[in-house]
Formats: sequence, C-alpha cells, structure tokens
Amino acid sequence: MIGDVTVEPHTIAVAVVVGVLLTILSYVKYIRLGFHGLVHLWNYWQDVRQNFARMKEVKQLREEREKRWEANRSNPGCSQAEIDRFAYWHAVSLPGDYVRFLTKHGRGDGNLWPNATYLLEDLGRLQEYAAWVLETAGQTAPNGSFAFMMQKGGLIYFLAEDGVYCYCNEKRRVERTHDSFTAFLRATTGRVLETNTELTPKGSTS
Repeated sequence: MIGDVTVEPHTIAVAVVVGVLLTILSYVKYIRLGFHGLVHLWNYWQDVRQNFARMKEVKQLREEREKRWEANRSNPGCSQAEIDRFAYWHAVSLPGDYVRFLTKHGRGDGNLWPNATYLLEDLGRLQEYAAWVLETAGQTAPNGSFAFMMQKGGLIYFLAEDGVYCYCNEKRRVERTHDSFTAFLRATTGRVLETNTELTPKGSTS
C-alpha cells in the first residue's frame, strides 16, 4: 500500500520490467548512434589518409622533377619516340604546336613555369591525379583532352583540340582559357614558339 492506494505486487513487477526495458532501449539507441558515429569517423579518417597520400605523392613528384631539371639542362628536349609512346598509352592526339614544344623543352630546365608539373615523364601520373581531382569535384575533362600541367594552388590545365582548359580548385569547375597551346605559352611565359622549336621573347624578330 502506498498512502491510501493499494498497489498489487504484480503491478510493481510490471513497472520494474517496463523501466528496465526502457533503460535497455535507451542504451541500445545510444550504442547505435555511437556505432554510426564511429563508422563516419572511420570513413573521414580514410579520406584524410588518402588525401595525405596524394599530397605526399605530388611533393615527391615535384622533388624528383627538380632533380631532373638539373640533369636535363644540357638536353631539355624529348625524342619523337617518347612523345609517340605517351600519345599511344593515353590514347590522345597531341596538337602540332605542343609536339614541337616537347621536342625542344619536354624535359625542361625549370625556367618556364617554376613550381609547376609539366615534363613529359611526369604526365602519366598527372593524368591519374587529374582524373581523381575532377571526379572528387564532380567535373569532367573536355572530350579528347589530357592534363599537361599542374601549378601550385590547385590549377590543372588540359589541352584539347579547341584550346586549353583549366580546372581551378577554388571555383571547382573546368573553364576554357586559351585558344591553343601557343596562346597559353605566350600568355603565361611571354615567349613564342617558333617553327624551329626555339622559344623567343614575345615580339622578338630573331
């Protein structure tokens, strides 16, 4: 009896059982929430690890590129066989002005675009990285194009039949920037690609 109210023993037992069940259900709810939280945390950590791995790969690529620049100063051009092999393996058609550039400057000496990845021997890995970046951003490269340069700051340049396109990490979209590789070269370096594959200052008559 509680006060003037008589409580049957079985009623108390039912109340206790209900209380225990409610307590168990609440714990199950928190356990489920905790499990889902751990899953999200694990997925986030995997993304972070993947991003760090990509960044480490890019850093290593740049360090290797700088070493190669020093070694290639005396012979900065690529052979036609190297150029044809790249085009074959990546199933791309290279514009004539870009091919002429590669035959003279495809190994590079580090003076054209400092802190940029553009050497022919780096372009294979750049295709994979550029594809991953565009997929992450929900973007696609122009048809028949290939990534030919990556600059510091999240800029990736693609060369297509109708000109040069650029993916900007801030804008997270691909935009057409120049009518051709020659126009890109002139705008970004102030140099002109002559028919003999030499680079001369813009406006030079030599």
